[in-house]
Amino acid sequence: MFRNYIFILFCSVVPFLASVSVFAQGAPVADTVTLGAGYVNQVYYSIVSGQKTTAPVSEWDVAFQANGITYGVWVNRTAGCTAHLVPNLDASDWGTAVDTTGFASWPTLENGTSSWADGAFNKNATSQFDVGWGLYTGPPAHEVNGDSIYLVKYADGSFKQLLIENLNVNRYVFRFADLDGNNEVVDSVLKDNNRNFSYYSLKNAVEIDREPSNQDWDLWFTNSLTANVVVGPPGTPLGTASGAVYINRGVQSVRIFGAPVDSADYLTATFDSTIYKIGDTYRVRVSNPPPGGWVVVDSNVYFIKAKDTEIYKLRFTSYEGQSTGKITFEKTQMTNNATGVNDIASNNTVVVLYPNPALEQLNVVLDATQAGMHNITITDLAGKVLYYQTIGVNGLQNLTVPVTNFANGLYLVSVEANGNRSVQKFVKQ
Repeated sequence: MFRNYIFILFCSVVPFLASVSVFAQGAPVADTVTLGAGYVNQVYYSIVSGQKTTAPVSEWDVAFQANGITYGVWVNRTAGCTAHLVPNLDASDWGTAVDTTGFASWPTLENGTSSWADGAFNKNATSQFDVGWGLYTGPPAHEVNGDSIYLVKYADGSFKQLLIENLNVNRYVFRFADLDGNNEVVDSVLKDNNRNFSYYSLKNAVEIDREPSNQDWDLWFTNSLTANVVVGPPGTPLGTASGAVYINRGVQSVRIFGAPVDSADYLTATFDSTIYKIGDTYRVRVSNPPPGGWVVVDSNVYFIKAKDTEIYKLRFTSYEGQSTGKITFEKTQMTNNATGVNDIASNNTVVVLYPNPALEQLNVVLDATQAGMHNITITDLAGKVLYYQTIGVNGLQNLTVPVTNFANGLYLVSVEANGNRSVQKFVKQ
């Protein structure tokens, strides 16, 4: 019945209904990520499945962006490594000792906070085809040829000099050596579209397999990879933020500050792919009452559009800091976009809402193959019941609900029948 002409209804009556998604808000799920005492680990986390992949912070020094036509190269600031462009030298000078006279005045190159393409070694680009560490040749080769020599400084004060020599279609080739030019190593890493980065340890001359498949994680828990916070008195160098959260490629997010947690609404906000959107904004350090410590900002809420295209609400509940590196949070699935309409109990009833957004009235269209009583409830996000009606349905039926007096915002429509339940969303404008 209704299933055979639902397309006509969508096109001729309310054509925009084709974009309606199912809203099936789940119960909050508590979870914990642990970076370890002293933040010795980094954790890749799937907000969809809860899967965690833990890897030691100190096992890599540089990371090469691995997916697509990309050129980003990062330094592991979390492990205390810093990247520095060697002044007055270029690729043709490779093989000589690097004079570090005046090193204290050499700028530290920082990884970015907006895009994975913006690594420390991509700084100082001077033209459209300059990627920082080298020059892009354009078609047909689509190569990048390295033109800069860098120093990677370690937390223990030692150095490696580095030349990223070439990137062809799918392989980075690079050279590194001690400060005096001895112990040179030439190596390469392949690109891999299933991962964001290929990781490498210059100290151990080995590629590190650590990152799960790109489809298997949404958030990366780690101390920040950029020195962007004050860690000492005014005038001292900035440090990396502990317990930060990065957003994976292909995932989008939005943050809502200062709103009631239970009624925070993402519909009027704009999702984007900024990788440090969560960052370290979910907690603050306090000194009172003594001895002080970390406090979660409970009015900050984050919405994540995950790899499965569903939207999840993320609320942090505790952060234990350096002693354990333990971060606790709640996640709530806000949408269920598997279909454009929602079926109750294996297609016994199809539920469609239109118009959506609604101005004066909302139509709740029910198509039931199994006759029975249907309870229709409309609530706001705080759970307040604004409308309730019980009707008998056998076949196709339309229920018109006046919504003129509803405040603008997001509402939930629950339909219960034969022991089953469907929940969808609509917007009042």
